[in-house]
Amino acid sequence: MTETITQYDMYDNYFESEYCNSVLECCDLEGNLSEPNLHKLLHDHGASYHDYATDCGHDVHANTVLSWLGY
Repeated sequence: MTETITQYDMYDNYFESEYCNSVLECCDLEGNLSEPNLHKLLHDHGASYHDYATDCGHDVHANTVLSWLGY
């Protein structure tokens, strides 16, 4: 079975990639978000820090946060 990629899928992937890159630009040299940026990112996605910390601890690495948010 083959998967057909539509123009919508390509646009959606591009948007997510651009969004993720914009988040990564806000990180320090180790890839960590500042606490205010972490809280803003979670809030913008309707997520609470409490829920995130319950699942991931106090990990502020952008890849962890983005993965938790579904990117």
